[in-house]
Amino acid sequence: MKLLMKGLCLFILAILSLSYDSSFNSQDNFTLTSPAFVHKGFIPEKYAYRIVQGGKNISLPFKWENPPEGTKSFAFLMYDRHPVAKNWIHWGIVDIAPSYKELPEGASKTNNMPENSIEIINSYGETGYGGPAPPKGTGKHEYACIIYALNIEKTTLPHNVDYEAFVNKMKDITIDSAEIVGYFSQDPIKIKEISWGKIKSH
Repeated sequence: MKLLMKGLCLFILAILSLSYDSSFNSQDNFTLTSPAFVHKGFIPEKYAYRIVQGGKNISLPFKWENPPEGTKSFAFLMYDRHPVAKNWIHWGIVDIAPSYKELPEGASKTNNMPENSIEIINSYGETGYGGPAPPKGTGKHEYACIIYALNIEKTTLPHNVDYEAFVNKMKDITIDSAEIVGYFSQDPIKIKEISWGKIKSH
C-alpha cells in the first residue's frame, strides 16, 4: 500500500512539473503588443485616418518579442477584417531586419522606420500607414495587426501588392507569426462593449 501511495505521489508530482514547464515555456512565445491599445481593445482616435473626427493618422506603435530561431527578416500587416472593408490594407511593411523589435509611434514615412525596411502602398493609395476610417453605420471594425518572422531577408514584393498576394507570399516564407487585434468604429459605442477597461477612445 505504501509503495502504491509513493508511486501515486510521484505521478502527481510529474504531472505538476509538466504543467509548470508548459506555463513557463508559454512566456517565450512569439508575441506582438501595442502600447496604444490592448488585445481586442479599442484603438484611440488619434491613430484614425484624417477624415475621421479627431483622427491625426499617426501610425500605431508596436513591439514584438521572442521571434523564432532562424528569423532573417520580419514583415508586418495591418488590415480591416470587416466584410465591408474586403481586407482593406492599412499598413504593410516588408524587409524589416531581424535586429529590430518595434515600430515606434508615428514612425511611418519617417527616419524612425527600421533601416532598409519597405512600406507598401495601402488601400488608400498612399505609401505607409493609413489609419482606421470605417464607414458610419457599419458598426465595429476589427483590425488585425500581424508580425511575420520570415526565413528570407528580402521578400521582393512590389510596392503596390494587394492583400491576397501579400498573404500568399507570407504562407511560403513564414516561420511563425504573432497577432494583436484592435477595434474602431465611427458609430456610438454600446455600453456592453465598454468592459475590462479596454476602451480608450470614443
